[in-house]
Amino acid sequence: CFWSPVDPPFDLPMKLALASAVTLTQGADVVVLLRHCVRSPYATLRANRAAPGFEYPDNYTSQAFPTEWGTEQAQCTPRGLDMAERLGLGLLEHLPAPVVVRADNVTRCVATAGKVASGLGMDPKEVKVQQQYFDPAAAQVCPDLTGDQYNASIEEQLKIAQDKTSYLGELWAQREELITELQEMVGRGPAPALGDIPDKISGGYYVGGMYVASQGMLETFLLEAGNGMSVAWGALDGDKREELYTKWQGLNVLYNRINHGGTGISTRYGGATAWRVLNALEDPAVGSEVLVGHDFNLDGVAKMADLYWQCGKYAANSAQPLQGLAFRRVEQGIVMAAICVDYEAAYSGNALFGAVQMGSQNVTETPVLAADLRKSVANRIDFACVQNDTAADVLV
Repeated sequence: CFWSPVDPPFDLPMKLALASAVTLTQGADVVVLLRHCVRSPYATLRANRAAPGFEYPDNYTSQAFPTEWGTEQAQCTPRGLDMAERLGLGLLEHLPAPVVVRADNVTRCVATAGKVASGLGMDPKEVKVQQQYFDPAAAQVCPDLTGDQYNASIEEQLKIAQDKTSYLGELWAQREELITELQEMVGRGPAPALGDIPDKISGGYYVGGMYVASQGMLETFLLEAGNGMSVAWGALDGDKREELYTKWQGLNVLYNRINHGGTGISTRYGGATAWRVLNALEDPAVGSEVLVGHDFNLDGVAKMADLYWQCGKYAANSAQPLQGLAFRRVEQGIVMAAICVDYEAAYSGNALFGAVQMGSQNVTETPVLAADLRKSVANRIDFACVQNDTAADVLV
């Protein structure tokens, strides 16, 4: 088993028990899926997703966001890379050799994978860049969804969020109040207030005030925390830092799960990833694998396998930089654990582990049969997007 539980098992996705002591053990194949490093933010918002004519995050706040991150736009920060290496070192004792590290064909993913590999005692040049496991449409393994298919996938998630009994229901009910409070905290810029920008599905995305709140503000606040910076111009520093995770991060989770957590979208961003995880766990060779991708890969795998998690102080089902999932084969079953790092710790980057639930089953404590998990995932996957694992490796 991955862990020794201290708290009683949970029974609902939004009530995940926090594991205060979790231990990974060797003896079987382990696969780890990670989001990339802490990076610098994008300078502008995505086109046509915010209020017309107001394309900069600064347009919605009374102060300008920091511009000095020690790196280029959307690339790993020096601290982000240091944490990735420390995380690799922390995972070393839990990953049976030999270890293979794979990354999406995106610079920040490759850089993160290289540092994780270094922490594992590997040469970063051993990282295998294999886009087909993370974004098969971009890798031209399968066609991308149409605009209507993207819209339908988002509509599916909206219905889940609007269901008061769902894992997103509580966050959905709180969203308007939170967005109003967020605007009060950051002040007003020349753009319309967040609460006055209608949320809607348009062009394959969920756009509007929630988009700006999540991707223009909260995501940047998480990056500031991960980079050791003052957060929200000091409003979330000191004793207030806890609110970033307990109060505000949930709104970010809500937006991401609506925007790219639906079944259709997850067939593109989670299906190939999930199938690679399952295939690796069935490989008879003793060893481990680390996959470095994006938040949408974690969200996609969650949809494909009906997974929910809690790690450290972060919001349930969060996917902040260096968040991950670990899968371990135990005889005919698979156990799972969430992985995260503490941004505020003296030795930030040390690996922390938390609980994972598959449907109503605690799969950190009780293995799920591998055959059952494979069947469940297979029922959701678009196999046109799953490329044969024997495809040629592209070395860094």
